[in-house]
Amino acid sequence: MPIQIPPYLTSAQTKSTYAVSRLRENFPAAVSIDDVVNYAFGKMEQDDRTIDTFKKIMERSNEVAVNKKDRTYCYKPPYDIRSSDQLIAHFQKQTDTTFITVSDLKKGWGDCEAVIDKMEQQNRLLVIRHKKDNAPRVIWADDAALHAPLDQEFKDLWASIPLSSKDDVVRYLKQSGRITAGQIAENKATAQTKAKVRKSRQSTKQTNKHMVGLFKDYSGMRQKGK
Repeated sequence: MPIQIPPYLTSAQTKSTYAVSRLRENFPAAVSIDDVVNYAFGKMEQDDRTIDTFKKIMERSNEVAVNKKDRTYCYKPPYDIRSSDQLIAHFQKQTDTTFITVSDLKKGWGDCEAVIDKMEQQNRLLVIRHKKDNAPRVIWADDAALHAPLDQEFKDLWASIPLSSKDDVVRYLKQSGRITAGQIAENKATAQTKAKVRKSRQSTKQTNKHMVGLFKDYSGMRQKGK
């Protein structure tokens, strides 16, 4: 028998989603608990059990900071970062090379993309972008001191080096007795397929059912004692 969820719990959970969206719109300002309740619930919906459940859900949410003294809620973004200095300070505190997802960063710093673009040009951030619109997707800390300038002459020389086509590379490898990575993968796949077929054949039980009825039974004519 399926578990029946009480209507007041379903209502409180649904309303908490609306409330968090409201807090995000007002971030970084805090909002009084009463204002949040009035925003989420109509007067007819504000029964004690539902409101108490709603408040408990809000207090346990990872996206809500509760100030019981001032009786306020405030949105709590994944990253408490709203400036380039805070962003660099965050990376400096890290003990690993974990990246920051820009979509999460924007939850607390809505206009961060322009700053990210500028910091990338200054070699202060490493950025991976979306192919569709070139918007920043993830970022890491960078160090401008590690960037060595390169004369345009060498850049032009590098760009002028012709690259062999795929067919030329394959032809060269074959002529020199080597195989391509694609051929290695194909050979491996073929070997695995043959091994599966061989195993399947070995595991098949052999019977002589197809011979039933072709021979007469002469066991009754055997002499006794033999």
